[in-house]
Amino acid sequence: MLKLIVENPSSLSYASRHFNGNHVKQNQNTVYPTPESPSITPARRRRRAMQHKLDKEHSIHLERVQQMVKQIRGQKTLAVKWQEQERERRAKEAEEAKRQLEQELKAQQEAREAEERRRVELAKQQREESKARKEELQRKQAEERRKKKEELQAETERLLAEARSAEEGEKKALAEKVRTGKEEGARWQEQERERRAKEAEEAKRQLEQELKAQQEAREAEERRRVELAKQQREESKARKEELQRKQAEERRKKKEELQPRPRGCWPRPAAPRRARRRRSPRRCGQERRKAPGGRNRSVSGGRRRPRRRSGSWSRN
Repeated sequence: MLKLIVENPSSLSYASRHFNGNHVKQNQNTVYPTPESPSITPARRRRRAMQHKLDKEHSIHLERVQQMVKQIRGQKTLAVKWQEQERERRAKEAEEAKRQLEQELKAQQEAREAEERRRVELAKQQREESKARKEELQRKQAEERRKKKEELQAETERLLAEARSAEEGEKKALAEKVRTGKEEGARWQEQERERRAKEAEEAKRQLEQELKAQQEAREAEERRRVELAKQQREESKARKEELQRKQAEERRKKKEELQPRPRGCWPRPAAPRRARRRRSPRRCGQERRKAPGGRNRSVSGGRRRPRRRSGSWSRN
């Protein structure tokens, strides 16, 4: 950059910017003289040539300065435009990032809701399956009890029919023997009565044993069904508690994700509790107070004044 340096600016005229010598008048027409004019001296011609050169360089310098100012202004305008474009670009990027984050959060929320619905459906399906298994088990047990009852009834009827047929045969044999001989018939009748009584007692005992065994089997089956139902309830309760625990854990994680912790803000560890200050054994007893005379004494200690006796001499 070209700089114009003038050692004595006061020697320049404001109007013409030319050097003024002692022999040059101020009202002389020296605005634009030519260096080749024959009416001036060589020294004046040199001074005027130098002034003309300085004026030309100064005008060139001013033009360059103006061009540089325009260029700087254009660069500033470009910088402002670039800053504005960068600001808009950053705003668009922030908006796009925010939109993507919202989409991701929405997708995560939808995934969690779908997972929750799937788990609810799975729990419902498991409850329905458990209910169906329980109903099927109850139906099978009722069918088994009905079959056992029918078998027992059929066996009882068969035994009764056999007993009746045996009794009929015995009656026929007895009638035959009565016809053949009363004594032998009476003895045989007594033997037959005893035998029938023994057989009836044995049949009754066997029937009681069978009924007792069936009752024990039914009780064992009932206990097994109760234990199975209890085990199923405990398993269902455990599955329900596990599901509730997982749901609570997911809700806590979801809350932590939706509520981010600020940077640099971590929970401080709990400060240790300060130990209680133990009182001195001196202060655990009676408190000390200041006596009217300026001397510290105990509340109950110190010297007491004697009591005045009530009597005639005290009134005198």
